[in-house]
Amino acid sequence: MLKKLQQHALESPGKVGLIDKLGKHNYKEIYNRSLNLSSKLHTLLSAHPKRGTEGDPSLKRIITLTDSDSSHALSQYASWGNRAVTIPLSVKATPTEIDYFVNDSQADLIVSQPHYSERISNLNVPIYYIGKDDLTSKAASSSQFAHNSSEDDCLVVYTSGTTGKPKGCMHKHRSVQAQIETLVDYWGWSASDKILNVLPMHHVHGLINVMNCSLWSGATCELRETFKVQDTWEALLRDRSHEDALTLFMAVPTIYYSLIKHYHDQKLDKSLVHSRLSHFRLMVAGSASLPGPTLEEWQSISGQRLLERYGMTEIGMGISNPLYGSRIQGHMGYALPGVKCALRDLESGEIFWDSETAENKLSSGREGELYIKSPCMFDRYINKPEASRETFTEDGWFKTGDCAIVNQIDEKSGMFKHLGRLSQDIIKKGGYKLSALEIEGTILEHPSVSEIVVVGIPDDKHGQEVAAIILFHKSTTSQDELLKTIQDHCKKVLSSYKIPRVWKVVEEIPKNAIGKVVKKDIVKLF
Repeated sequence: MLKKLQQHALESPGKVGLIDKLGKHNYKEIYNRSLNLSSKLHTLLSAHPKRGTEGDPSLKRIITLTDSDSSHALSQYASWGNRAVTIPLSVKATPTEIDYFVNDSQADLIVSQPHYSERISNLNVPIYYIGKDDLTSKAASSSQFAHNSSEDDCLVVYTSGTTGKPKGCMHKHRSVQAQIETLVDYWGWSASDKILNVLPMHHVHGLINVMNCSLWSGATCELRETFKVQDTWEALLRDRSHEDALTLFMAVPTIYYSLIKHYHDQKLDKSLVHSRLSHFRLMVAGSASLPGPTLEEWQSISGQRLLERYGMTEIGMGISNPLYGSRIQGHMGYALPGVKCALRDLESGEIFWDSETAENKLSSGREGELYIKSPCMFDRYINKPEASRETFTEDGWFKTGDCAIVNQIDEKSGMFKHLGRLSQDIIKKGGYKLSALEIEGTILEHPSVSEIVVVGIPDDKHGQEVAAIILFHKSTTSQDELLKTIQDHCKKVLSSYKIPRVWKVVEEIPKNAIGKVVKKDIVKLF
């Protein structure tokens, strides 16, 4: 990344790389400011001994707690410029959570901004507060970045904590570069692209797929501190002649849902919206399952068939629908170049489908746990050697914990359909294994349903019972009547054993910082 940044600064110094609340920042400015910040961090790091011993003892670790603006990019480059590991945290993290991350990661330094001081001032670790001068300085730096090896640790991204305490996934420079190069090539990135980021920067979706792919490509990334529906619509609807007219947009399904709702509530001009959005080169949805109604409604509004993909903190992106070709709702797509996939039988534990040896053979709709081998793979969970060992097979397959099948689409095999997390979305009721995602998708087809989450809850008779929390669209009909309508609908479209037996009507579906539903928390509601 540092060599790419230097290359863009030399070859296209005046090209705008980032846009944020402070204005536009060209590649020369980004490079020089990163060097300046790197030099300041080096002085601080040199004055303090390394806290931990896990991993390479010569590499220090730097937590970044910054807004989603140019400070985030500069902090990343400045960390790597010190041959250090960067650890981005959510700006919504509480003092208790930050304390956990600092101690778990054995951080040597925190890079933040003054308005976060109350959350971090009591921690026993040095802090550097980024000032306005760091973000606006025009001066060229005389310092140089340290050399990084491809085998150096470089990035810790914490998991969402959907199955327990968040685990820090350690990536090396080679795996981060592999992630970026794969997506840049597969999704057709170029220096002419302009993308709006409304996603958190502590997770791979916003951090890698959006910002780092953009900066690697010499493109322009416009950063927003948070998603605001009106603000986002204004950016999406810029005239194609506008100098900042966007070509790319990536978001989570809940954001597309909010955009659709605003479109209808505000009665936006249908012709204008379709005209402006249909010119986008690509729109991507990920980080959570994309409901069929959202996909179809967005395509009707915008002319854009959203590209679904599959990734994890541990592997980056592993599977994607094609840039050109059929994009099938509910399907994650095909294995990305260089990625190998396998399916393990849920009962016997045997691998019955393996892309290494059966590239064009189908699994005949047979369900299995998805295994992956990829150059984008993380190295380990920090400070958790047992968990690291358990997540890999002896021959190097990563156990994703996700259930999938392989289908044939348009005479081509190997398109994966996601059935859900084994620990959350596969409900074991009596002798049945039920896909919560299938049940959710079927119920969402009813026009009165806004959102639904299906989970398995403990049951003495069946082991688990199917339960659902449901959010209805605004209506003059009572919630009891609406629920009765949905229950009648389920009897027509679902086998009896798949129908939720326990229902809870809510005003809002709880989600985490990146828009994911944490199902273990949903179960507690019952």
